[in-house]
Amino acid sequence: MQKVTLNGPHTHQGKPVTAGDTIDVSDEEAKWLERRGRIAPPAVSHSPIVTAPQTGKKAKSENDDHVAD
Repeated sequence: MQKVTLNGPHTHQGKPVTAGDTIDVSDEEAKWLERRGRIAPPAVSHSPIVTAPQTGKKAKSENDDHVAD
């Protein structure tokens, strides 16, 4: 079972539900609702952004070869 949020009106277990309502459905029911555009596709889980450790060296820029007057 999973919880899904509806995009629009729907009848679930004989009861009317509206956009924004969250209902419990089986995996197959969720796929059925998604194929018909009744729910948004599952959110994509993004990994946290990992940055490279600082080395203390300044990256060379294209103007580093020029000598100031």
